[in-house]
Order: sequence, then structure tokens, then C-alpha cells
Amino acid sequence: MDHSLVMTVLGPDRPGLLATLSATIYSHGGSWFESKLSRFAGHFAGILRCDCPDERHDELVKALNQLEGLNMQIVKELNVPHRIVKHLNFDVHGHHHPGIVRKISSIIAQIGGNLEELSTERDAAPQPGHFLFRTVGCVAVNDDFDSNLLEHMLQELGSDITVTVEDPSSAATAA
Repeated sequence: MDHSLVMTVLGPDRPGLLATLSATIYSHGGSWFESKLSRFAGHFAGILRCDCPDERHDELVKALNQLEGLNMQIVKELNVPHRIVKHLNFDVHGHHHPGIVRKISSIIAQIGGNLEELSTERDAAPQPGHFLFRTVGCVAVNDDFDSNLLEHMLQELGSDITVTVEDPSSAATAA
């Protein structure tokens, strides 16, 4: 029976790194399932999930851990009991100030949400010495959660912040 492996990968970026990683997974019977990969400050950083036959699990993990120059953490997928949830996508942008990610994550914890995805970036603003930030993410909440509450709480972060919260399931239903 196949099961999924979830792994983080970090190491100095170099040509062919992704080809080596994907070839290692494939040569041990694995199938690349999903990933988020980026280059940060000269380093390759990623999180990915692949399926692997149970009988080849140990040899795949050993081969992955032997890839030169990569630090990896590999775990088996957890069987988490399913609970009825809906997903809300959010987009927060405005002038950068310290602690913004802490405040956003605190709000998500306060509403009982589970952060499923988060992407942040900071860019120079037109005014010298100032920066703009953007945080885009997806949060899982109870099925009866009112998305307007999350939008309201995020808007309380400041008057210079623009917030959008969308329920993709309601957009799909309306289409």
C-alpha cells in the first residue's frame, strides 16, 4: 500500500538540484504529489509531499537523506480525523510594520482557525525608507464560521491596511 511522505528541504541553491531530488523520488517508486518551492537568499527551500510504496519507504528516506548539501526532515503523512471545515482565502496588504505576521497569526488562533497556507513579501514603497507588505493565505475554519468576522478583525490591524477575505466554496456555488 502506498502512503505519503511529507518533507522539508533546505540547502544552497544550484543548477540541477530539483532534477536530482525528483529523480531520487522516482527511482525509488515514489510519485511527486504536491510542493511549495522557493529560492531565498541563495538557498533552495521547499516542502513537498510524495507517495511511496510501503516496502520502499526506508530505502527512499535513506537515499533522500544522502543527497549532498541538503538538510531534510521527512515524516509519514498523519491520518487526521476529518472535521467539517471551510477554507477562507485572505489577502492583507499595506505599509509594513514590525509584528504584522504575529498579529495576523494571533487573530487566526483567536477565531480557532488553522492556517493552511501563508505567503508573505515585503517591497520598497514609493517613499524612501518605507516598505509595503503583502500577506496572502488560506485558513480552515468551522463550517458555520462567518467570514465577515475574520475580515473585520484583520481590518482592525490598522487604517493603512487593505483586507480581502473570500470563501472559495461560495464563489463556486454562485457560478
